[in-house]
Amino acid sequence: MSDPDVPPERPKYRAGRKPTAVKIYTVNHESKYLVVENVPALGLSKELIELFSLYGAIEEYRYLDDYPCEKFTDVYWIKFQSIAQASAYLRVRYGPEYETIEDTRQKLQDRRNVVAIKTREHDENKDKDVKLTTLNATTTFPSAHSTTESISSSSLPPTNIYPQKYDHTNYTYSDYYYSYPYSMYYSQYNQEPSIPGVDYQHGQYNQEPPIPGVDYQYSQYNQEPPIPGVDYQYSQYSQEPLISHNKSNTQTLAKYLALDQGGKVQAEYIWIDGDGGIRAKTTTLDNKPADVSELKEWNFDGSSTNQAPGDNSDVLLRPAAIFKDPFRGGDNILVLCECYNNDGTPNRTNYRHSCHKIMQTHTDAHPWFGIEQEYTLFDMEGSVLGWPKGGFPGPQGPYYCSIGANVAFGRDIVEAHYRACLYAGVKISGVNAEVMPGPCEGINMGDHLWMARFLLKRVAEDFGAVVSFHPKPIKGDWNGAGCHTNYSTQAMREEGGIKAIHDAIDKMATRHAEHIAVYGEDNDQRLTGHHETGHISQFSYGVANRGASIRIPRHVAAEGKGYLEDRRPASNIDPYRVTHVIVESTLA
Repeated sequence: MSDPDVPPERPKYRAGRKPTAVKIYTVNHESKYLVVENVPALGLSKELIELFSLYGAIEEYRYLDDYPCEKFTDVYWIKFQSIAQASAYLRVRYGPEYETIEDTRQKLQDRRNVVAIKTREHDENKDKDVKLTTLNATTTFPSAHSTTESISSSSLPPTNIYPQKYDHTNYTYSDYYYSYPYSMYYSQYNQEPSIPGVDYQHGQYNQEPPIPGVDYQYSQYNQEPPIPGVDYQYSQYSQEPLISHNKSNTQTLAKYLALDQGGKVQAEYIWIDGDGGIRAKTTTLDNKPADVSELKEWNFDGSSTNQAPGDNSDVLLRPAAIFKDPFRGGDNILVLCECYNNDGTPNRTNYRHSCHKIMQTHTDAHPWFGIEQEYTLFDMEGSVLGWPKGGFPGPQGPYYCSIGANVAFGRDIVEAHYRACLYAGVKISGVNAEVMPGPCEGINMGDHLWMARFLLKRVAEDFGAVVSFHPKPIKGDWNGAGCHTNYSTQAMREEGGIKAIHDAIDKMATRHAEHIAVYGEDNDQRLTGHHETGHISQFSYGVANRGASIRIPRHVAAEGKGYLEDRRPASNIDPYRVTHVIVESTLA
């Protein structure tokens, strides 16, 4: 007979407590991981998690972007602290395919513990029944009326064996074997009734008694014996040895950096490789150069950086800009370089060369740029810095310009990078979980943004973190990462400049495709028309509209002069290409 209150999706063996002699557990299809389908695609992640948190403590959750689903619906992945029940109004199934080996081992161990307990209780109950059959049929027991009565052991129900202890809320018989009334003790972590007689002080996290002979000092969190040969002081929570972190040993390094350089200067030559990455190597100078023209031309193996074939691999480095070195200090310098082929022509990856030419052509217009560089920080295991392993934190919203350890992650990296930029001479106007080099005129914008990226990667390296400039590093209901480009000319900044701003926007609208072509790889994943973006296939603009291609700030519209913000560029742009095409479209 079926129970109308039991969801049809729930396996029959979990259909509820029934007066059966044995309860069978099958762990193949149940899991603390749930897959929730048929969720209306209305951005309901916050409401969904609030709903499911009623059933138990949620460790992690995420939106499954590539999971097959019906049109206009979303699918979510939820990880509870233990196996929990789910709502009957959404199609929910267990997701054991997401379990790690450790998860499965823990699940099996939990079930083994329960079976051991049930078996032991069953044996104890059988022993009691045997003892009762040896009693005299007229054995006397004290009754509630304080009189003596004769009863037959053959008709004695389990609840009357020790009536002075049994009150329907605390009894020695397992409710898995008998269907008499009982009150449910709910476990904080798995929302299951507790098992009477179990000592839970030794099973704080999974509500199970300890396994005899297991040394739990090495296994506080998962109630598992330690793995021989593993040093757990480096792996307190995961019970696995950690991956070696490529993290700076600041204290050891400091004693070497304090050594006298004998009047020599270290110059780190920095260039952009064939894949849009940053490379660097250092040379020694006899003295500090007064100008970039005093620096020597150098070279490198272009076959190792996707910039030249192996049979003709030398690529020339020509110094273009000098910055102070915040890592070595003193008179040491950082040198941003352009790449040239050995015949003197610009390397195919050298976009600075053509950008510099167009900026010189339109120098009288005094184009200014300010680019908001957004980025994402990851740890060495590939998880977003500060996020739960393999999952997501709460929905976005509290993290913008956030304060607090629960919402602000990587602040040390941001602060260190900010100070390094100021020391180096990078024009940086501020930070708020992103960095904004500028305002810079002409070619300087590209130089300063590339140097800011180099400094960011070097700072993150010291902290054992990895910087990603991908425009959509996390799929799903999360904002992408961009390089919003603020642009103005002298005409826009003067009185009545709003007309020049609108003229520039009209010109950019006619070349939308040309702009998108150089506005970053995988930008289609970011420019979806959602998450404060315009759609990649459409051009739009508006006042204070962060969902448009071009935004005119409200104060600019009010004052009638100022600048525009192009919100289309992705976080992985080459700033030389972006500033080039903007000047080309608006001034050429």
